[in-house]
Amino acid sequence: MTMGRRQIAIACGCLFAAANPLASQAIEVEVHLAADPERSGPPGWTWLREAALPRVVGNWGDRDSLAALSFHVDAHGKIELIEAGATEAYLEATVRIDSADWLAATCDVLGCETWRCAGGIELPPRLMSLAHLLGVQRPEAHVFDTPALVAHLAPAMAHDDGPWADLLTIGAVECGDTRFVIDWSSSESIAHGYGGGGLLLPAALAVIAELQNDDRGLDHARPFDEREHWRIQAFTARSGARFEAAAQLGRLGEAESIDVLERLLWTEDATRSSAMAGLIRAGSSASLSRIVHAADKKLRGTHGLAAVAVFNLWDDADESTREAIASAVLAPEPRTPAPESVAPTAPDGTSNHATILALLFACFVVTLVRYVKLESRLRAQRS
Repeated sequence: MTMGRRQIAIACGCLFAAANPLASQAIEVEVHLAADPERSGPPGWTWLREAALPRVVGNWGDRDSLAALSFHVDAHGKIELIEAGATEAYLEATVRIDSADWLAATCDVLGCETWRCAGGIELPPRLMSLAHLLGVQRPEAHVFDTPALVAHLAPAMAHDDGPWADLLTIGAVECGDTRFVIDWSSSESIAHGYGGGGLLLPAALAVIAELQNDDRGLDHARPFDEREHWRIQAFTARSGARFEAAAQLGRLGEAESIDVLERLLWTEDATRSSAMAGLIRAGSSASLSRIVHAADKKLRGTHGLAAVAVFNLWDDADESTREAIASAVLAPEPRTPAPESVAPTAPDGTSNHATILALLFACFVVTLVRYVKLESRLRAQRS
């Protein structure tokens, strides 16, 4: 599906606090927050009001952070309080590009947020490239782990590096997972989402984190790197996107992709199976012992993949890897003593574990294949 600029606009994330003097386009943000004396709003915004805004707003004074308030971010990144406007929702925000309204956002106390995006407005190249990097242009539901996403996009920084470091760490944690879907059938380009910071705050954190990497500004697009795209999906996305990322990293097969796949072997869902298959496809014999150890009877298909890994990677594995696999397979599994009132279901010392059977079957198949090849070679020599 080909993406137009309007669709990419709704997908690429908001520009809150990402205004940059190096951009040729003037970007402004206006946010209105309803009173929240009981702290019942989204936790990300509650934290921002109490811990971050008083430190970065120039004319804060003795303002009550939980009272109704409004602030404006100008094209140079300066944040100032403005006269509080009446809001029907918990949050209402507007993003303007060159004084034209581009994005209107509304969020309720539960963190459910809706974006409505206007078309015909040129977006900064760097934000468009960030949208492609995150893959949010795909017409499907997206789920991102906000702390992981922000940490992956941002460079390393000192823990006491002022309010911006707190914003990209504590603020991201308060946002938690962010879920959203883009309504492609609407003529207005509407996005619906949910999270601990709605959509506006997590998207802003992603933009701010990415801008910390260099000072080139919003006019310079970030070159698209397919490997980086799939690594971000693997570490920060959820559900099917992470599963697909593992498959694509196995296709790429370079060292960094293999490292990511080995980390995904710790996941507790279908992603583990995809990571095992990816390592097999990449021919990573050094990962053989990790693949075998990742087999778990609670995760369907992992034992079969472990057997396939032994069949395909055993010949190229080094001696230490083979010994590690042998010791893992032959080591007795710790037994849990049966209650006195329940008789043991099998005699002591027996083992019918699916892993051992699968590996023995794989070894049998390998031996049979080698025997057939040797027999064919001897017949050829005799004739």
